[in-house]
Amino acid sequence: MLDDERRADHQTHFALAVVTSEPHNTERLRELLTGPAGMTPDGGGFNPHEGPAGRTVLYFRTGGTAKGWPRRLELLVDGHDELLATHLRSTEASRPARPLPEPPAGEEATRRMFEMLTGAWTTQALCTAAELGIGDHLYSQPATSAELAMLTNADPDLLHRVLRYLASLDVVRRDGEQWALTGLGMTLRTGALRDVARLYGGIFYRSFGSLAHSVRTGENAFAHALGLPPFDYLNEHPEQARVFHGAMAAGSSWFSGVPRAIDFTDAGTVVDVAGGHGDLLRHILKAAPAIRGVLFDQPAVADAAREELEKDGLLDRCEVVGGDFTERVPEGGDVYLLSRILHDWDDEHCLKILANCRRAMPETARLVIVERPIPTDGTPSLAIAWDVHMAVNNLGGRERTDEEYRRLLRTAGFDLVDIRPLTLDMAVLTAVPAGGS
Repeated sequence: MLDDERRADHQTHFALAVVTSEPHNTERLRELLTGPAGMTPDGGGFNPHEGPAGRTVLYFRTGGTAKGWPRRLELLVDGHDELLATHLRSTEASRPARPLPEPPAGEEATRRMFEMLTGAWTTQALCTAAELGIGDHLYSQPATSAELAMLTNADPDLLHRVLRYLASLDVVRRDGEQWALTGLGMTLRTGALRDVARLYGGIFYRSFGSLAHSVRTGENAFAHALGLPPFDYLNEHPEQARVFHGAMAAGSSWFSGVPRAIDFTDAGTVVDVAGGHGDLLRHILKAAPAIRGVLFDQPAVADAAREELEKDGLLDRCEVVGGDFTERVPEGGDVYLLSRILHDWDDEHCLKILANCRRAMPETARLVIVERPIPTDGTPSLAIAWDVHMAVNNLGGRERTDEEYRRLLRTAGFDLVDIRPLTLDMAVLTAVPAGGS
């Protein structure tokens, strides 16, 4: 038993009997243990039934784990030793105050925790509905589980059970044997948030599975989970890149608010830096028919943007340029847009991007930044969760407070002059070259 306790490091202890009759030896031995030996008083007592005069025991403990050193030690002294009272007082003084016990979690708290812990199930159910195109099928007309199974080539029983789960989330509703879309379910249609559901339930779902690894090590969770940094992965997986860009466009219902928040009518040329497929720039060009646009992004993205702009008949007013914004951006614009770009990068890369914009801008130009700032007053905001999302799915990505954007801009040679709110906790930040107007 002793060998087993030692192997498992369980309550290894020694007992020492003090047999000297010289006065104060026990006290000196106690001082040796609590001083140089680094042990802590750990209780004790007097047993009148041990030996002719009874026996005093003084307990000591240590956090040491060195091989051969006890976790606990006992001093055994014949008789009722007067050191016992002092030892017990020292024991109480050395013990941390006991916290009040937490009240047991109520049913409501337990239910709420279960709802949060099963959030992954919700994500995957919504992603499955998006992959199968349930929103598009039910938008055309209500259908039974069997009919939807035929339309989507799915298993009828399991699809029915998933639809029942989606009904509990108010995504669909049941009318007799048929399913119909709710207003919430309408957002899962193509052109709405269908690609967002596919993205969050797809590669972003996999990347968040490595969040704990990322928190422990500081390494990027996306790269750990999928083997490549985010943008490198998208470059090598064009189908996932299409879903990604579709999600970026679909998740931008607030784009229409930008031309209302910022007056572009006096801008001759608006340069959209890393503008993706041109979704925001199209809103601006339609709102201000007299201005021209320049969409600047990586060559492959720029080619796709050209097709989208052509569909809207805007190519005659918009030049599409391929390039790398970490090296340069087109010169001579009156307004430069950075929409959801800076949150992808750490401060060092942000300063490089901002410096490239500053070099390309005339002194009279404006810089318009669209981001989701983190509130500092405790106001609930999507930015809190998105800040973790940016850490997981970008190298150095993060959301920032207004003041953090102000400092970045000041370092890059800009003055932040205006902040205006948009929907979904987004905001438009306007900056001008330092010393300008």
